[in-house]
Amino acid sequence: MKLLAVACLFVAVAAHDFKPCAGSTDAMGVSSVAVFPDPAKVGVPIEVTISGTTSATLAPVAAGAMALLTIDLFGVEIANLNVELCAGSGGTNLNLPCPLKPNTAWSGKITYPIPTQAPVGISVTLKVQFNNADKSDLGCIQLDENLVKASEITSEFMVSEGESNQYLFTNWAKQYNKNYAVDEFFDRFNIFNRNMAKIQAHNAAKRSWTMAANQFTDVTAEEFKANYHGLLPQRSGYLRSQNAPTFPEDFQTSDSVDWVTNGAVTPVKNQGQCGSCWAFSTTVSIEGAVKIASKELVSLSEQELVDCAGSAGNQGCNGGLIDNAFEWVIKNGLCKEKAYQYKAKKDFLCKKSSCTAAAHITGFKDVPEGDEDSLKKAVNLTPVSIAIEADQASFQFYKGGVMDGSCGKELDHGVLLVGYGTDSGKDYWKIKNSWGASWGEQGYIRVIRDKNICGLADSASYPTGASTVEETA
Repeated sequence: MKLLAVACLFVAVAAHDFKPCAGSTDAMGVSSVAVFPDPAKVGVPIEVTISGTTSATLAPVAAGAMALLTIDLFGVEIANLNVELCAGSGGTNLNLPCPLKPNTAWSGKITYPIPTQAPVGISVTLKVQFNNADKSDLGCIQLDENLVKASEITSEFMVSEGESNQYLFTNWAKQYNKNYAVDEFFDRFNIFNRNMAKIQAHNAAKRSWTMAANQFTDVTAEEFKANYHGLLPQRSGYLRSQNAPTFPEDFQTSDSVDWVTNGAVTPVKNQGQCGSCWAFSTTVSIEGAVKIASKELVSLSEQELVDCAGSAGNQGCNGGLIDNAFEWVIKNGLCKEKAYQYKAKKDFLCKKSSCTAAAHITGFKDVPEGDEDSLKKAVNLTPVSIAIEADQASFQFYKGGVMDGSCGKELDHGVLLVGYGTDSGKDYWKIKNSWGASWGEQGYIRVIRDKNICGLADSASYPTGASTVEETA
């Protein structure tokens, strides 16, 4: 099989270190990445040459498969290009012979000009996401690349300069579909500038975790706390202590657990500007328990809890408690999401009669307060609903890595503990959030373990006796 050349004739191409994107497969088996010119120059085409050998388990790559190149600066997408993988598929392509089969060597090149307005003197992230014709993940790689002016090798022009931030703000607003009234625009731009300064200062410190611009970069800390959380004060310690689980003395825990890779976690959702985190935390832990009990993974309705679980002490978009929601589900069951869809606001009337409960639980257990050892045992059994303090910048702008920053223990947000592990010597907990997949590590955050960071072990609980029935309505 004839392969594409991995370098331009008579031109040296710089090899680059690269890493897989979080949560991605490696079906394409990427083994080398080269960039020309290096450093990249704004306004000049950048050539990214990628080669590898497909994995033995690869589903053959068919016509219609795509590679998406994105150029990212502090979480703001400043350029992108869709490229077809297969030869003869029309338009720009990598010219690979399709169907591309397992254990096949391949090489291809993507060319795209860096926009002339892009700020220079900084590092951007290049990411290439491969998807098969059926949209399934074939792999993803990313690498860091410096930007310079076309006429220079060095520059003192930094991203914090006003002109560059205007460029970033414009691209960021497009990326997150932001629209402002005229009298609001400059207020949001100023907030964006202040938040970008926080992000840059944090990343310059080279911590174990990074920050990036995301959907919250134009909101203040006060707005963030008021609009994107929603946990009411916790139940008394006495009541929780009376409902603690018991574990056998010889209970064995695994070195690592990940209920996402084990297929017990639905895709990341987005609560929007509704204080319904308690409902999302409840549904996802029940979804996991149902999957473990019945082998069926079903997406359950948060909106039903928002509209209907007030009788258990919850307050819709104004907050609630996970244990209160469990109490309500014990009595009423829970419908599938497709039968009672989320609206990010509370309806005046509960529409429970419009659907049939598809998931049930018979009880729940409260993990002893602050006990990470018991929490570890619990998450070996099932995904666990937890409460955290998530109103600090460490959460607002989290992008990736093991977060070990300051976040407090005033619990204000409900999330799901899906597992734990170790990365570069740091023991971590893995948590599913409800702020959409563009936040954090595709909607997840990893935080340091055995320090009760953000109070994550202070109000943990999980459902018991889960079962499912088919909907008839």
